[in-house]
Amino acid sequence: SIGGAFRLEFDTTTCWDCAVKGLYTTNALAYNIVADDLKTQLELLPNLGEVAVSRTVEDVDERTYSWTVTFTPDAFTSATPLPTLVKDVASLTGDSPDVTITASTTIRTSEDLTQSVERGDQLRINSETFTVSSDGANVFDGTELPLADPSDSAA
Repeated sequence: SIGGAFRLEFDTTTCWDCAVKGLYTTNALAYNIVADDLKTQLELLPNLGEVAVSRTVEDVDERTYSWTVTFTPDAFTSATPLPTLVKDVASLTGDSPDVTITASTTIRTSEDLTQSVERGDQLRINSETFTVSSDGANVFDGTELPLADPSDSAA
């Protein structure tokens, strides 16, 4: 089973229009950190704003979890593509320990899209394909659409 801790880093050093540029790393995060605590730790990073976090128990016996981090429209206000959260698992213990973090982004629109867009639908924005998140923890209403990271979407 898994134990120990991991860290996440968010790098905006190459962001030309970010208010805060730099590579910032969270404190050590327990292998089983709850969603609210992960949210707090991520929001302490000076180059990242508000996020939403949910956690799923993958295997109770093996003590494995996955987290979904949703970047709100105010989390990263740059024209630069959203940087990836990078994981450091060097302090995790167990057989082949790893961390699964899925990133998603919430977009805001001026039109109510709920009549024509449903969870699971795919949207093409520029050259990237996004899936409207099916995670019930994320807001999905007339003007906010949670989008899964393009790398998690089938093209």
